[in-house]
Amino acid sequence: MVTDAGRLWLPAARPVGPLALCAMVLAVLLGLVVVIGFVVDGGFRASNLASVGAVLVAALMVPTLIGAVRGALVAPRVGLGRDDIVRESGRSVVSAQWKDVLKVELVTDPAPRVLITSAAPIRSERRSPVPAGELPVGGPRTGAQQLAIPTNMHASDARLVELLIRHYAKRERDRAELGTPAAEDRIARGDLSA
Repeated sequence: MVTDAGRLWLPAARPVGPLALCAMVLAVLLGLVVVIGFVVDGGFRASNLASVGAVLVAALMVPTLIGAVRGALVAPRVGLGRDDIVRESGRSVVSAQWKDVLKVELVTDPAPRVLITSAAPIRSERRSPVPAGELPVGGPRTGAQQLAIPTNMHASDARLVELLIRHYAKRERDRAELGTPAAEDRIARGDLSA
């Protein structure tokens, strides 16, 4: 956990690791080799079905690879501030006010995530339009009054994230420490009573 800009930020997993980047480059190169082979060899044959699959995989990798090279792929992050909870993912920012939080629960299907239900609609905004060739970053489907925090996107235990958010949702006076070293000390002590 890191405090910065008046928030306590959950540690984020890297969006694309070096091995994943190498795998994408190899998939795109394999697709290019297959396409060149089609051009030189004179077209498609039924025996080339695996080659067609390689080209499709390469085509799907190109937008992600372009985003990684351009630096457009940013690690999703979650920040707990004195007034709200913010989830930044790609080019979008969604937030919920602490005062509106009704329920905090750990959901594990289809993937582990902390689901926050709010009395008011969740605020959502785009920082910039998604350019051509870049796939939008998605997340678990939620209702208009729900904010989902996919815990597998963070270098934290799902239960710890739930306890942390539940603690600050129920303890208004403790929110004043968010964005200060006191919040980090609380987590280190394990003082997250719900």
